[in-house]
Amino acid sequence: MNVNYSADEIVGIFGVVLVLGAYLMLQIQRINQSGFWFSFLNMGGSLLILFSLRSSWNLPSALIESSWALISVYGLIRWGRKHLSKNKMLKGGKADS
Repeated sequence: MNVNYSADEIVGIFGVVLVLGAYLMLQIQRINQSGFWFSFLNMGGSLLILFSLRSSWNLPSALIESSWALISVYGLIRWGRKHLSKNKMLKGGKADS
């Protein structure tokens, strides 16, 4: 059996591995749903899947992956703000509301 995958397909498969890996790690309680890694892996995976669609465009897939990436960016921003606030408090500063 000779299988030839395009570069776009390989990138997309890697993206799927990242998204599914993040979900698996969440389910087995290796990462936190509001932590950095869950959002980061989901964002990275969805962007790779989105990139892979350039050779075989599919609007519904593009919409779900774009949404997944944007939601993950929101999670990363929330995580960053929480940690910046925590670091500011540890250094004796006043936390923002």
